[in-house]
Amino acid sequence: MHGYDRPIYTNCVYPFPLNPPYVPTENPTGCYRKSFLLPEEWTGRRVLLHFEAVDSAFYAWINGVFVGYSQDSRLPAEFEITEHCYQPGSRKENILAVQVMRWSDGSYLEDQDHWRLSGIHRDVILLSKPQVSRPIKAYSTKCL
Repeated sequence: MHGYDRPIYTNCVYPFPLNPPYVPTENPTGCYRKSFLLPEEWTGRRVLLHFEAVDSAFYAWINGVFVGYSQDSRLPAEFEITEHCYQPGSRKENILAVQVMRWSDGSYLEDQDHWRLSGIHRDVILLSKPQVSRPIKAYSTKCL
């Protein structure tokens, strides 16, 4: 926990005043920054940023460009960041910035018996995938 905010346990009472869909103005927020280089082997490939779980909502930027928002603390989120990264092998550091808010309107849906520990609580992964362009075939079905 490293001294950032406090854990909250509740099983049937909301840990903030009920006023859906609004959340308290006092909303603890964590800001994270991480630099990374893309390997030369990733040239010509797609680059995806994958968050396995963040509680409760977050914004993400790559090199100062907004790339996405997500909320739902138990589901993964993935963003295409290829166009916002420096070329692989360029030796220019990319900067990932993430702003995580403890409460979101989704917090009303997550009232269950568990510890509320906000922040990035599973892995964050950079993925490289090949560029794919296949023609889409149109199919029709016939009712029987």
